[in-house]
Amino acid sequence: MKKLLIIAVCAALAVIAAGGLSFVYSHYEKRASNHDFEKQWADAPLQIRDNIVAENKDANDRNDLHLENRDLGIEEKEDKRLETELEKELREYTSLRKKRSAFSFHLGLSIGGIGYSVVGGPRNTVSDLYRIRFPNGAFQFGFRGGMEGMFYINRIHGLCIGIFYEQRRAVLKINYIPLTGIALAGLLPPDPLLLYYTPVNRYIPRSVVDLHYLNFPVMYRYHFMDELYIGVGFDIALPLQTETGFGIILFRSSTNLKKRLSPVDFSGRLAFGFIMNKVVIEIGVGAGILKLDRMAGDRRSIYLTAMIGYRI
Repeated sequence: MKKLLIIAVCAALAVIAAGGLSFVYSHYEKRASNHDFEKQWADAPLQIRDNIVAENKDANDRNDLHLENRDLGIEEKEDKRLETELEKELREYTSLRKKRSAFSFHLGLSIGGIGYSVVGGPRNTVSDLYRIRFPNGAFQFGFRGGMEGMFYINRIHGLCIGIFYEQRRAVLKINYIPLTGIALAGLLPPDPLLLYYTPVNRYIPRSVVDLHYLNFPVMYRYHFMDELYIGVGFDIALPLQTETGFGIILFRSSTNLKKRLSPVDFSGRLAFGFIMNKVVIEIGVGAGILKLDRMAGDRRSIYLTAMIGYRI
């Protein structure tokens, strides 16, 4: 009986021990499972964030690639547009001759300078109470500017008609007999007529006379190259204002030479020009065909022109 009791107690302890071990094992397994779940739960936002970041990065890369391709396309289109405009501009401004058609008309504005002198002789002349001398080698420069119309018969031949203001500056020695007699009183013969022939030019200073002309040039132009041409024509210049001052020693006076000049200065002119991008550079030389003045002797004008202009 005692042995049976001991066996029963041992069996009960064994059952209790087995139950305890089973409880401990199940509890540990449950805790381990909970730990893995909590770890996965904690790591889940990081993975989601990483996935979102990765997806955003891929999307940004795709957008950047798309934008880059779009920018390249825009740049290519812009380059093509600029090339087209440049080609159009080059075609427009390559040469006036290349863009000229038969019976075309253009306007142009030009400014420049004119070098003017008087040639021929005699160098001394007498008019009324004036004794006027034209010094040799006296060459002065003035202003020239105006507008011209260009009518092209075809691509080579053209006719130009213009209107220009010209400041023709001439060097003269003007001896007004009464003024000279007053200035040199007591040093010259008392007879005023002898003053015409008295060598007093050494006492007479040079006077630069501004002869203001309105010129109407007419010129034929032959374009032997795209940008180069030669021209031949004539100028019809009308004197506008010819007032000038003169003096001897401390005495001063003035006179108007218009009545002593010819009413028109008709001249022939030869020119050489260069045209590029609507800009025209021209040099020319002209010489008077008619007499310059109405005084004794045969004097004519000679002049050089240097012009730069823009064709409208």
